[in-house]
Amino acid sequence: MYPKFLNPAYDEVFQLPETEIEIPKCVVQFQKWKGAPLKESFGGIPVVSVEDKPMFAELAVMHHLISEGWQTRWILTNNRRNKAPLYISEWKDDLYLNQKHEPIADAKLAEMMKRIAKLNNNSYEGCWDVLAWKQGKILFAEAKRNNKDLTSIQKNNWLAAALASGLTADNFLLVQWDFNPRC
Repeated sequence: MYPKFLNPAYDEVFQLPETEIEIPKCVVQFQKWKGAPLKESFGGIPVVSVEDKPMFAELAVMHHLISEGWQTRWILTNNRRNKAPLYISEWKDDLYLNQKHEPIADAKLAEMMKRIAKLNNNSYEGCWDVLAWKQGKILFAEAKRNNKDLTSIQKNNWLAAALASGLTADNFLLVQWDFNPRC
């Protein structure tokens, strides 16, 4: 089900309000981007290099999913409060406000997102970074830099709401990443 590069070899235990659950986890390394800085870096978050192109880790995850036939969106909920998220299919080297919002056309997926948000106190806050779908399979992926990023309570709340909506642990993937020290 998972792309080769993102094939999980571990599980990560998530503590939810009423239970705990093991979520598949992969550990990957990216090359560090050494070219010109991006115009928008969300306050200096790290930029990785994939096929000699600069991108954020979330976009690198999307790249590997797309390369194996998945459709994807980077789901941005930053400063959106109770609004629907921005769905980004690609990043252009421009300001955040100038990114192209590409809503999910698949009515069942769009409805699933609304259902999870409703169970999440009518909020998309905490939605995992990447939504991918392929041949009826659905996958939420969360990119976390090794020893730098922590999973927030909002991410756990989204996970709990998604599980309550009928998704399972296999619909989630934690992508623990870091820079390749040899590159």
